[in-house]
Amino acid sequence: VYEACCACGGGQHVEAASSQRPSQAPTVIPTLSSHPSRVPTTAPTVCEDDDNWISGGTVPVLSGLSCDALGGNETFCALLDDPQFSNFSKSVSQACCICGGSKLLSPSPSIASSDRPSASSALPTSQPSQIASQSPSACVDEPDWRFVQGTNVALGCSAFDAAPSLFCKQVGDIGFISNGKSVYEACCACGGGQHVEAASSQRPS
Repeated sequence: VYEACCACGGGQHVEAASSQRPSQAPTVIPTLSSHPSRVPTTAPTVCEDDDNWISGGTVPVLSGLSCDALGGNETFCALLDDPQFSNFSKSVSQACCICGGSKLLSPSPSIASSDRPSASSALPTSQPSQIASQSPSACVDEPDWRFVQGTNVALGCSAFDAAPSLFCKQVGDIGFISNGKSVYEACCACGGGQHVEAASSQRPS
């Protein structure tokens, strides 16, 4: 009986044919597939900048910038979207989330087309802030001050807001003057600008 009956450990062992019909009961272990899922995920993907990328070239302010240095200023996306600022085979639009890229984005074009457009994560708000200012005065950048160096693009003071400790020093060190003022005298982010009295609140404290 031990040699003849399966229940007793015997019997004839033959290879079982694989089933062509899917199981009716869910499995505990998920099935692994080499193909992408056609079902969209319920949780959005969090974009991560390419930490190794910095802008190329030798232009003051615009060269040597990391994605983190751009902050939320999308102005730099257009300024750096030039071959001279590409680095590590990537442009700013391929490396930085604020410009539509990420560390997972390959510099090689995809062979598959996207079925939905990309959405920007930084959208301006139309509502005023509900938090009262702690400063008694407001700083206004010199409106006609422009920085031009090694590029046809003229940068106003607002371009320095993303990383003032970096940009102000770069432009200040080369002694750049516009309309008779240095960056330290013209731009609020660098300690200059026009200081005007802030409008008093119409709401009682």
